[in-house]
Amino acid sequence: MAEKIPQLVKIPPLRIIIREEETRPTHRDNRVVYSDMVKYVSTARVVGAVPEVKLQHKAIIAVNGVPFVLAATEANPPLETIVCACPCAPQQLRELGLQVVTATEILDELQASMPFEVMDMLFFVNPVEQSKQLEIQGFLAACFDQINEAMSERGANLLRSIEWQDGGSILIWKWPYMVLEGSHALMLPQMIHRIDSGIAKIRSWNGLALTHDTR
Repeated sequence: MAEKIPQLVKIPPLRIIIREEETRPTHRDNRVVYSDMVKYVSTARVVGAVPEVKLQHKAIIAVNGVPFVLAATEANPPLETIVCACPCAPQQLRELGLQVVTATEILDELQASMPFEVMDMLFFVNPVEQSKQLEIQGFLAACFDQINEAMSERGANLLRSIEWQDGGSILIWKWPYMVLEGSHALMLPQMIHRIDSGIAKIRSWNGLALTHDTR
């Protein structure tokens, strides 16, 4: 029998049943720093993953992405729905009152309230003193200057805002949504690793512990 194509579907996270013996955590799941992820989801109103689920006798069972599902329920306020992947027929999902969507529809929805902004959050191990905060802000500004130049956006102000919270333990910045590819996509992760290794230790980026690769 041919494998069913995974469908993208919006699901209220509280409808997803978590049975530890049936989950297969991914590398991304294992990188989650849970308290930071809850704070990120509460602030950004998105989860940084597409959890996989399966249907068992009309019950929705988590396969992976459990930390993201839980963070969506514990966010303040909780998220109403999250986008999941489910390998089943679209009609099966519709019969459960769920909305099947496409990647294009999701992107169109995000862009409907243009300008759509991306929010990034760095969570530091210890509060960052003011002199180092200024140094980090300089790194960030220089990184976006490089992206501006590389993307032929000279004169554009890609870095929309920078804000420190929790006594210098959290850094939040916003920038307009754009697709960064190739070397452009590496600029921000490389800058963050330089901050972590040379200025202040980072506990997580958008709720995920740093690795030697990109996000």
